[in-house]
Amino acid sequence: NNGRSPIVDVAIPFATGRTDADVDASRLRQRGVLAFLLSTPAYSSTIELFGWDELGPELRRVIRSGDWSALATTIDDEQFDTLVPSGTWSELPGIIADWFGGLADGVLLQPPEDPHLDDEFAEIVESTRPIPGRNHRSAT
Repeated sequence: NNGRSPIVDVAIPFATGRTDADVDASRLRQRGVLAFLLSTPAYSSTIELFGWDELGPELRRVIRSGDWSALATTIDDEQFDTLVPSGTWSELPGIIADWFGGLADGVLLQPPEDPHLDDEFAEIVESTRPIPGRNHRSAT
């Protein structure tokens, strides 16, 4: 590797949006996805790491019952907030610095669905560039 450290980029879901209402909607969508993922055996070690031993069996019970609408409500706010960074676009620089500053070299952010918001979102992304990465380059 020529004496260089490997680059570490982070690609996890964010619950974000332009407004608080957008963040709430994103949290609801992401909560359902997270609940489904945590119901699978592949995520058992994550659940155990945080001491949520009852969560996996409960999520699988809800899935077996066929009540998909209840799946997202099985994940509480504390669990969700432990695993998914949340906030408005204007809060993203602080969130990224808190979660990943000095730990990752890059963070993947999903652009808005509405292309009319691309310029505004690009300004937010640009404002994250000074966040120090693992290798002392920007983290975005």
